[in-house]
Amino acid sequence: MERGAALSVKAKVSNKMKFMQMLDSQTYRVLQKEAKIRGASIQELLRTVIIPDWLSEHRRKERS
Repeated sequence: MERGAALSVKAKVSNKMKFMQMLDSQTYRVLQKEAKIRGASIQELLRTVIIPDWLSEHRRKERS
């Protein structure tokens, strides 16, 4: 019982969600190259460039 309560509290403290993405090797290499050019990891590239750009583009399409 006590252990479950601790896990519950921990879940409330963290509001971050995880997801996994599988990529084909060609897409991975493209991302790897872009990340290297920018001096970043693939995760950083996805988090700071790819996802925000994608969201911005799709929001514009929804408003149209």
